[in-house]
Amino acid sequence: MRYIKYLNQSSGLSFLEKETLKYTPLNDFNDPFEGNFLLCAEKQSIDNLSYPININIDVDNRAVVFKKYQLTTDSLNDEKIYFDDEEIFDSLCGKEGIACLCLSESKFGIPDNILMWSHYSRDHKGIAIAFDPNHPYFKDIDHVHYGKERLILDHKIILDHAESIPINTFFAKDECWKYENEVRLSKWQKDLIEYKKKEDDPIILLDSIPLDAVKEIFIGCKASPEMAQKVYDFCRNNSIEYFHLKKNLTSYRLSSDFSKQETDHLSPQETLDLYIRHLTL
Repeated sequence: MRYIKYLNQSSGLSFLEKETLKYTPLNDFNDPFEGNFLLCAEKQSIDNLSYPININIDVDNRAVVFKKYQLTTDSLNDEKIYFDDEEIFDSLCGKEGIACLCLSESKFGIPDNILMWSHYSRDHKGIAIAFDPNHPYFKDIDHVHYGKERLILDHKIILDHAESIPINTFFAKDECWKYENEVRLSKWQKDLIEYKKKEDDPIILLDSIPLDAVKEIFIGCKASPEMAQKVYDFCRNNSIEYFHLKKNLTSYRLSSDFSKQETDHLSPQETLDLYIRHLTL
């Protein structure tokens, strides 16, 4: 098994140069439902909820407590109301909030998820970094949970876990995202590196990635020779395996064309020439 980070060409070059990856605040994700769930309460008990609700989000707690409080739309009736608690979501965001590194869990040797390559590696022109899931850097990983309906929780979860509500409670997405097989690392924004390429650019949050966590780097089947050359140099300098991907001859899948191990006897120029010939096939 591997944790995979798909990167477009720009982000891939940034990783090869800085050895960092971007963490994204929840309110900057591409899903408008991100970080939101519905709270449900009996009408007669709603007055007992004090606002603003003060809860402590725990990024180190791996317990999946939300399932105990999960409700379905069938359980709702005229005696209950449910509401989208934006105040809780707001506490996750902003400058004091949480940011996540999003990865895809892969049980196969080659990350051949065509959609992930198309969406996140910009039309297969970027790279995919395969990480060792047993590395200490990933000890606090959380899985995203998928469903047909929005996550509805009994409001008692707030009362019972106000001192420590696990961050994974907020990682619910529609099942249309299931193809991503997403896992996440969460950190407080204050613990991340703030970076700006230009003075007027928005702040990007980064974290340094230990290179001994990197098992392989896969080069997209439409990556440029310049992108490939950067990967060659990086992997050879850091003793990391790389693979070139190509379209499978008989199915809608990706296959490995050649690897670092197969080209170690070649000079950098010979390896690049081999890749250029691969692009013309």
